[in-house]
Amino acid sequence: ASFVPFWSFEGQFYITRIIKSCISVGNNGGYLKGSPWVAMGIPCTGKTGTVSVKGRRWEPKSVQFPFTADCPMAIDKTRAQDIGSAVINIPDVNLIALTPASIIYWDLLDYKIARPGKFVTLPPGQLLKETWPKFMKGQVLKVKLLATENSWYGRGQLYVFEGVISYEADLMFNFKVSDSYPIRNEMIKGFINKCQQTRPLSKCQINI
Repeated sequence: ASFVPFWSFEGQFYITRIIKSCISVGNNGGYLKGSPWVAMGIPCTGKTGTVSVKGRRWEPKSVQFPFTADCPMAIDKTRAQDIGSAVINIPDVNLIALTPASIIYWDLLDYKIARPGKFVTLPPGQLLKETWPKFMKGQVLKVKLLATENSWYGRGQLYVFEGVISYEADLMFNFKVSDSYPIRNEMIKGFINKCQQTRPLSKCQINI
C-alpha cells in the first residue's frame, strides 16, 4: 500500500491510486483482489507535440511548447494495464482511468525563466534569437515541470517532471523525462521564487 504513488520509468506514467483498500487480520493495510486503479501519464512524451510559432518559422516572434491535456502521451491504456498489474501484483486488478498530468508550472533550467501555466515559452528577444535555431538543429531545452492529477479523484498530490524538450520534425517536439517524484505543497516555493525573478514581471502565485 505504501508504494502509491508509484513512478514507472519504463512506461513513463504513475500509478496514483488503488481504489479498494482493506485492513488485514494483522491490522496491515492492503488492497482487495480485483480492485480498480488509476494512472497518470505525461503530456507530450509521445513525440508529436505541436510547437506553436508566432511569426516566420526561422525568425519567430515567440515560440511555445503547449503541454496541454490533448498532447500525446508515450503510454497507452493497454500497456499501462500490463505494466501496472505486474507492479501491483494483486489478482484481477483493473485500470479504470489513464489521464494526462495537468501542468501548472514550468522552469527552463538553463535560463532565468519560470512561469505558471502549461505553455513553456521562449519569449521574444535575444534568448529566442539565439536558442531557436540551435534547438531546430538538435540542441535540447532542459525543463522542470510541476503538475497535479487531472482526474475526478482530486488534486491533492503535486509531481515534478524533469527532462528535456527536443525537436522532432515539422514543428513537432518531444518531452523525454529523466526523473520524476511527488512533492509536498510547500516545495512549490522554488518555482514561485524563480518566477518572481523572471522579467518581465508577471503573476506567479497560483491556487492548487
